[in-house]
Amino acid sequence: MCAWYNLNSSDKITKEIVEKPPLGKCGFCGSHDVKIKTRMKIYISEHEIEDTNCCFSCYHQNSKKAIAT
Repeated sequence: MCAWYNLNSSDKITKEIVEKPPLGKCGFCGSHDVKIKTRMKIYISEHEIEDTNCCFSCYHQNSKKAIAT
């Protein structure tokens, strides 16, 4: 299936493609001004949870492939 999008359009799909990734501080490696992939939660204990940014390199370094059984 193919799709053609007008990049000058203001529809929702083109905004996601053209939008630049946000920059910030990674909560895992501590690097500043890196591209943020997503927000992740770090469970330190039962009562302590930290919601922080995760950069592309930390996300790919810690991600695991889901295998259906």
